[in-house]
Formats: sequence, C-alpha cells, structure tokens
Amino acid sequence: MTLRLPDPRGSRAVLIGTSRYDSSDLPDLLAVRNNLEVLQELLTSDSFGGFPLQRCTVVQDAADPRSVCAAVREAALTATDALLVYFSGHGVLNENLDELHLALTGTDESDLRWTSIPFQAIREIFEASPCPNKILILDCCNSGQALDPLMGVQTRPRDTLRIRGTHILTSSARDFPSYAPVGERYTAFSGELIRLLRDGLPDKPELLTLSEIYGPLSQALDQRGYPVPRQQGSDGYNQLGLVRNRAAIMQAGAAGQAAPNDDAETADETAVGEIRFRPSRIFHRIRVWGIGLPASLALLEAAYSTGAMKDKTLDLTKPAQVIAMLAVVSIAAMGSALRKKYPGDYSLVLSPDGVEVQYSDSEHFSYPWHRISRCWVRRRPATRLRGPRYDLMVRPMPGVFPQTASRTTPGPHQEDAEDTLRFAELRRLATVPSAVEAALAQYAGTAWTPSAEIAVQQAPSPEPQQVFTSARRVFAAVALVGAVLGFNFLRAAFARPMDVTTLAMCALALGTAWFAASRLIRPVRLVIGAAGLTLTRGELEIAYAWTEIERIGVVNWPRGARLFGLLAIQPTGSVEGMTDRTNMLLPKLAPKALTLCLLQEVTLAPQRLRDALARYADREQLALPDEAWLRTSAQAPAPPRTGATFRGRQPMEFSALIGFALFIPFMIGLNVAGPKATGWAYDLTNLLLAPLFCVGLPAYFLTGRQHVHFHVGPSGIMLSALGRRWLHIPWGDVDRIGMVLRPDPQEHALILWTRPDTAVPRFLWLPFQRRYGGLCILTLEKYRIKAPPEQVDQAIARYAGRRHTRMATLRYTAPKKK
Repeated sequence: MTLRLPDPRGSRAVLIGTSRYDSSDLPDLLAVRNNLEVLQELLTSDSFGGFPLQRCTVVQDAADPRSVCAAVREAALTATDALLVYFSGHGVLNENLDELHLALTGTDESDLRWTSIPFQAIREIFEASPCPNKILILDCCNSGQALDPLMGVQTRPRDTLRIRGTHILTSSARDFPSYAPVGERYTAFSGELIRLLRDGLPDKPELLTLSEIYGPLSQALDQRGYPVPRQQGSDGYNQLGLVRNRAAIMQAGAAGQAAPNDDAETADETAVGEIRFRPSRIFHRIRVWGIGLPASLALLEAAYSTGAMKDKTLDLTKPAQVIAMLAVVSIAAMGSALRKKYPGDYSLVLSPDGVEVQYSDSEHFSYPWHRISRCWVRRRPATRLRGPRYDLMVRPMPGVFPQTASRTTPGPHQEDAEDTLRFAELRRLATVPSAVEAALAQYAGTAWTPSAEIAVQQAPSPEPQQVFTSARRVFAAVALVGAVLGFNFLRAAFARPMDVTTLAMCALALGTAWFAASRLIRPVRLVIGAAGLTLTRGELEIAYAWTEIERIGVVNWPRGARLFGLLAIQPTGSVEGMTDRTNMLLPKLAPKALTLCLLQEVTLAPQRLRDALARYADREQLALPDEAWLRTSAQAPAPPRTGATFRGRQPMEFSALIGFALFIPFMIGLNVAGPKATGWAYDLTNLLLAPLFCVGLPAYFLTGRQHVHFHVGPSGIMLSALGRRWLHIPWGDVDRIGMVLRPDPQEHALILWTRPDTAVPRFLWLPFQRRYGGLCILTLEKYRIKAPPEQVDQAIARYAGRRHTRMATLRYTAPKKK
C-alpha cells in the first residue's frame, strides 16, 4: 500500500474544543479557539490538506454531550475511507480515577456522567464505525487513559480502544496533565502539532503521517519541559497522510522540481518566523550620555568644591564629606535610573503567535493575537521643538487584564479608560513606521487597523549574516579611565610601599586599561551566518561551519560570575591539537569545549547574539548555560541532566547583611586606627579589613554567591545558594507539594507538606517557615525567581506526579472598618 492522502469523497473530520466553562471550577482555555480555527484551515487547505472543507465539522463550546456524540456518530457512520476526531479541552477522571471524561462548557465535576462525554462513548462509536482508517487526537489532561495498558502503569485491567485501523495520539501519558501556557496562542501540545503541520519537516516524504510527526513532536515538547505525547496504532495507519509536507514541496520547488500545481501551492503558503525590530543606538546614547554625563560632571564638581576630596579619612560628622558621599551615590543612582528608563536592548517582535516588546534581558510584555481587539500605529503631532512621534497602540480583548509597566521603564502604559495601551515607542527602534505597519499587516490579521497617514512598505527581509564587533568607544573610555586611576594608585604605592590595598587597586586598574587598549587596537569581529561563524582578532582567525559544531551557546563564567558571559563551542569529531581557549585569560571549560571570546568583547547586547545563534544554528546545537559539558572540574557538582532549573537571587535583606558584615569592621578599624596611626591597628585595617571589604563584597556578587537555584527533577527538588551547597529533598519524603498565591500583595509561595517522621534540614541561607500547614520552601517574589509561576507549577506537576497540588489562590478579605 502506497502513501496517500484521505479520499475526499469518503473522509470526515470532527474537531471538538471547549474554551469556556460555565458551571464548574475548571479554568477557561482561550487558546482552544485558535487550535480549532488553525487546524481546520490546515486540514482543509486546497493545496496541502487532506479533508474537504464541507466534510470537516467544528464543534466549539458545546454544552450538551448528546449533540457532540451525535456529530461524532454521524461522521463515523458516513465515513468510508478516513475518520479524524480531535478534542481539546479539560480531561477529568471519575471518582475511581479509572475513566476519562471529556469536559464541555456545562460540565459539572460532581455529575460527570450526564454533563460530560465519557470516553467509553467515543470508544463505542469508533467500534461501530465501518471506516477502515480512524484517527483520534486528544489534547487534554489524563489523555493517556485512552491508550493500551501496556503503555503505562495499570492498577487493574480495563477496556481500551483496540480497534483495527485506529491510530491514537494523546498529549500526555496516563495520569499526567497537559498544559495551556498563559499568554500563548495555542495550547502546548496543539501548538507544536500545528507548527509541524504548517511548516513541514525537511528531508521527509511529500505526505506527513502521524508516525512521521510523532518523533519531532515529542522532542519539541520535551525540550520545552512539557509532558511527552503518546501514540498507539494498528494495521496500516502509517500509510495515510494528514497533509502535504510543505518543507519537502518548497525544497523541490527550489531545486526546479516543483509539483504541477506549483502556483496554487505558493499562493497558499503561510508566513513562518518572526520580525524583530532592533533598538536605535543613537536614541539610547543621546539620552543616556546626553543627560548622564553633564549631570555627573556637575555632581563631581559640587563634591570637589566642598573640599572633602582632600581629606584622607572618612568622617561622616563633617557636612562636606556627607555632601560628597551623597553626590557619588546620586551619580550611581542616576546611572541606574537612566539605564532603566532608556535600555539599550529595547526591541519589538511580531510573529504569527503575537506581539512582544523586550528589554533589559528579562523584562518582556506580550499579547497573543487572540487576546487583542485592535492594534494600530498612532501618530502624535509635531511640536515646535520636535517632529512627529509614532507609537504602537494595543487594545486587549474585553476581560483580558492589561499588562502595564512602571513609569520608570519603557514598557506598555495605559492611555485611556478603555484599557488602550501605548505598547511600544517606535522612536526607540531602528526602523520606520511603515515597516511596523507592514509587519502588522502580515501577522495581526483582523486585529490590525491600517493608518491612513502611513504607506505600507515591504516587510524587511532577513539579513544574510550578522556582524558583532567591539564597542571601540567604550573600550577607549575604559582604557583612559583605567590608565589614569592606575598611575594615581602607582604614585601612591611609591609613597607607601607596604600599602597592600593600593597595590591591589593599581594592578586592577592597569590590568583593565591594558585589556581595553588591546581590544581597541585589535578589535574582535564575530560574523554569524547561514554557513557558520567566523571570529577574527588581529592575525587570529577561527572559522567553523555549522556541520562542524556539536554545541554552541552563550554561557556563564565558571563559578557563577554572571556579569561576564562567554561564547563557547564544542566541535564535532576529534579535538587533538586544538586549543581550549583563544586567550589565556579566559577560563578553561570542559576538555572538548573551546572558549572563543568574552561576551563583552563583541557586543553589549547579549540577547542580540543569542537571537542570532537561535536563528542560524539548529535547536539541538544550542547549549544551555549549566550543561554538563561546561563543567570545569570533576569535583564540581554536575548539573542535573533532566528536569527544570529556576534561578533567582537572595533577598535584599540577606545581601545587605553581607555588606554590613564586611563594612562595619572596616569602619571600626578606620576610626580606631585614625589618619596617623601605626602599629597593629594600622596593619590590621590595611592588611585584612580593607582588602576584605574592597575585594570581598565585589567577589560576593561577581562569583554569583547571591544566586539561588531551584531544580525540579525525577529524584526530587534541590536548592543551592552561596556556591556549591545543595539541599536535596527526595520525592519519597514529600507527601504533597504545590504553590499558594496570595493576591494582595502578590506572593507565590512554594509549600511542601512532608511525610510523618521526615525532618528537612534548615540552613541560614534558607530559613523555612511554617505556612498554610506546611513548610514554605521559597517565595518566588522574595527570591526574585525570573520564571513565571505557571512554569514553575508545570515543572512540579510533571515530576511530582500525584504529590502535586494544583495552584491555589487565597481569598483575600479586607478588614472591616470599625
């Protein structure tokens, strides 16, 4: 039997989805609507689909189980070649936890028998169908209940769907949840399935079967941390294709072997990828340097005019020294505020899934298209001092909570009472308004409102390659400042040869100046393209094709110095005669890893480099920061190979305590020693307390000692802080685990209920509290975990199994006024 598409005259498809739940505690799933719409479009496409539009029935938000079963039964009895039934929504188990029910809009969890669809009913319909090829796709929790008992642990025998010619594809295994990520356009399982059907698979046959799709689908979901789907089939299901392989057709067309109906296929092609608008460096530099530099010089002049700079001792009882210290602190605060107000990595991203604005590496605001009521480019009129300005405006759907940023950041801000958001300021981007209009016309669909004042131009084509090079002006400034400070410290060291602190500061300043000057004279140039990457520095040139690279990524400096990133690769094949570092000052990684350069040598925007790697390299080649091949020694604990790791930082109070613990002895030593003291007090302050404060506090932050790691894996949960100290809590000691949300103020606490006679050790850096009847392991907001709470909850649900407790929200009641 040859590979073929379903016969359009004898094939039927029924797409069932429930996005709204009225009479139960089940949350709504808005992404299900997009699942049904796009799947119907893909399956019924004239050029790529295998089902006729008039024979594809969509059942959305149905309340009556009988009407849904009637639609499935009618399709099952009339189909003579192929039958496809798809369901997306909540899957609920009965009281005995042995039967799956498909939840509908009116489902009542206390009365599943009459308000939902028992899977037994679907099984009976499939058994009675004379159709030789039947396909069932379930995207719901506990969907693995539909599979054969041999595919999972089974407590007692039960009837399953063992029908000849039937293929079952489920979003998860038995008793495992499925996910609908917050803010995404599709559910996790259906989203990856849609992308595979829409984009196709290179080097695969012209027709895509479920057996061909299953491998890439499982790999994509596993890499994102979601449950791996399951499949089960019999007879010749692998000879029936669902859609045509778009990637194979496009490859054949590029080689001059296009199909006869090439025009129709090209017209039906869906745009794939995203359009990213980069930040405007001119705008950023004018604001930061134009405001910061004059203000800093004025504050320094004010501090110098008080005469406090001439004093060699610190005495906070003198008003002049207090003013000088406040001026220095004001310069640092102003620099931080300007970087926060005008971030250098501000970018706008439009894709088939939605619109997103990103800045500061971790801040991002996004809306999927199904949550946007209207979006347009607004023109603000010109004034006498400046020309017109353009903004991207977004109005969310009714009922969607608008996400706004603080006034000190460039994120979205609310404009009126209708929740309209000034989503992005186009003056911050290196683009023109017409290019943004073209991107909206390409991706936004009916949500886009054209602007009559802006002519739409062609969307920008992707660059063939991206070039990263040294910021020569920054290195010139660093070299100048380092040289001036180094010579001043050197002159002071000649006056007091035994002053260890002065010698250390002199070596640090001169070393920094030498490094910056060397990069100024011989800048590093990194070129990343479709063929590979090339790095040049002076006479050194390193070139690798993508086929010669096994792993590549932007990784952290060993031992946690996260301020300094590294670009590292792991070549394929033998590494004999290959140097492990391009510079002896760079750290040594694993034996097969090559450290190319310091991240700051080629770019000051790390996200731009990560985007270039993600664009040109394969997904399997991209390395994560904590992968095992980056370990520096055998004594260092190997990062867990499976599971999910979430990173945060110690609370501000703890870091402040460390700072005070280093600062107070130093101040006491200065006051005891005095400006002209000698003897043991001077030696203790100069040789011990001063280096401990000057080196210890920066080392605490540069080596990542303030970072906290929370790992969830098959063996349990692990916590680390202050370096290598790990706390492991195996699942065997856990009775229940889950997250509790307190809305006002918002707080997501991870609560662990241990089994009887189980003692969890306590550490100074992680004081456990008794809350909500269990142990509060950590609070996401307090420990500044960057990952969203839903992602943490999904990781716990995946590995904790039955121990997982669904995220609960405390009902907050304001106290009554007397």
